[in-house]
Amino acid sequence: MIDYKKENPDGYQLSQFYKLYGDFMKEIYGTLKASMPVEKIPGEKMYIDWVGDQP
Repeated sequence: MIDYKKENPDGYQLSQFYKLYGDFMKEIYGTLKASMPVEKIPGEKMYIDWVGDQP
């Protein structure tokens, strides 16, 4: 974020970005929540979710 502000001193602040992104999501998708289903064949690939606490 620091590099962004150095290169774009008049650029968006984080709170302004979140507000504009929220407005976009509501207008386009009607909600703030987004999801993407993953179509897969069981046993073909392994997917690892790295969000949250790690083992």
